[in-house]
Amino acid sequence: KTKPNLIENLINMFGNKLTDSKLIQEAVVDSVTRTHKSYRGKGLRQIVKTVDSCDKGEMFILSNCGGYRYKSGGEIETNDYASSMSGTIVGWRVSLPEQMDLDFQEKGLECAH
Repeated sequence: KTKPNLIENLINMFGNKLTDSKLIQEAVVDSVTRTHKSYRGKGLRQIVKTVDSCDKGEMFILSNCGGYRYKSGGEIETNDYASSMSGTIVGWRVSLPEQMDLDFQEKGLECAH
């Protein structure tokens, strides 16, 4: 028997309560891509690892009617909305190492904290 695909796994886990936020969360956890190519679908896990390496890092994903936020240390928040945004936005915020911050300051640049 073949391994169940992402949608089958999600239906087994959430039944008829499958929401966009749950789809986003599973995509982050399972690093799944629609292309089924082994070299694709790695970006979200890489962002999570980067966020976890920072004291106050966070990432968010808004897609269709779902929202997902991950904060360093593993805090997760999901939301589902009544209206679709008809697209996807992925964003993240990480803190820079102190030396990098000093390098920016020497060049007259400022980093948001």
